[in-house]
Amino acid sequence: MTALSNIPWTYLVGLHDLPGSPGTDAAARFGCRNFVSFDALLSAADAVIIATPNNTHSVLACEALRLRRAVLCEKPMATSVTDAERMVEHAASAGQVASVGFNYRYLPAVRTAVSAIRAGVIGEMVSVRLSLCRRSGSTHNPAAWRQSPEQGLTGGATGDLGVHLFDLLRAISGKEIVIDSCGATVRSAGAAGNGRASADTFAAVEGRLEGGAEFVAVASKIARRATFSMRISGSTGRIEYRSTNAELRILKMNGEVADFRMPESATSAPVAGEIHGWEHSFEMQLREWSLQVTGSATPRTLATFNDGLAAQRVLGWINSRSVVT
Repeated sequence: MTALSNIPWTYLVGLHDLPGSPGTDAAARFGCRNFVSFDALLSAADAVIIATPNNTHSVLACEALRLRRAVLCEKPMATSVTDAERMVEHAASAGQVASVGFNYRYLPAVRTAVSAIRAGVIGEMVSVRLSLCRRSGSTHNPAAWRQSPEQGLTGGATGDLGVHLFDLLRAISGKEIVIDSCGATVRSAGAAGNGRASADTFAAVEGRLEGGAEFVAVASKIARRATFSMRISGSTGRIEYRSTNAELRILKMNGEVADFRMPESATSAPVAGEIHGWEHSFEMQLREWSLQVTGSATPRTLATFNDGLAAQRVLGWINSRSVVT
């Protein structure tokens, strides 16, 4: 909601929080109404952002779309492929903007890498390794909704962080993930001082993209610090990035360094404990979404419900075949 306040052509009408959540406090803090029901909120708004527990996304999004409201739904878009498919169908029927909150697409390193790849700087893609790590598995209360059984694997490392990587694999490569090529190692470690966590805290997924490029995607919620890294190898060069030093390198096979530089803001000091560019990614996503809602711009980076469904299918495949150890 802070990001929304920075966008002059949007107006925060209000919010509706689920029972037991501090909606009244948030409404007072942002100077908006706290609606007593989701229906009441929909009647007053042109568009809604759904940032509720994963198992509520489908019902809320479908109701909003039934009433022809534009939707930005947090990831993952649902807890099952069936629910995600239903959301896509409702979006198609409504003819409204329906987007998924894959904000990592807006990281400067990712956007720079995509530009370089589209320009053919590293040639044909051969392999991709992505890693996203956070400390949330050690700091979240296991009783919180992300760790509840209703969320399945969508609340742990696979669904909370890994789903970002599944989306980035498609956004970066322009290729689909070959779902039946995917294999995963999924583990759960005890949350600090709280015994064994009820959701996975580490996941490593290997597979193949259409066209033959291989990938590895690693997600962890028990890291010592928040980090994001990429290593993308092509037939004529490679791209390397580590958020720990905010340096993106594009190396050619002949030893040359390609001249693709990230914006200066991407190398400035990030918010304490965060990944470079993360704090700006939400506002960039909201700006593009709101411009599309108003018909003022065609999105270039924004993820659609179809993108969310593609990531959900990978998540569903892993969920159905993995045993958390």
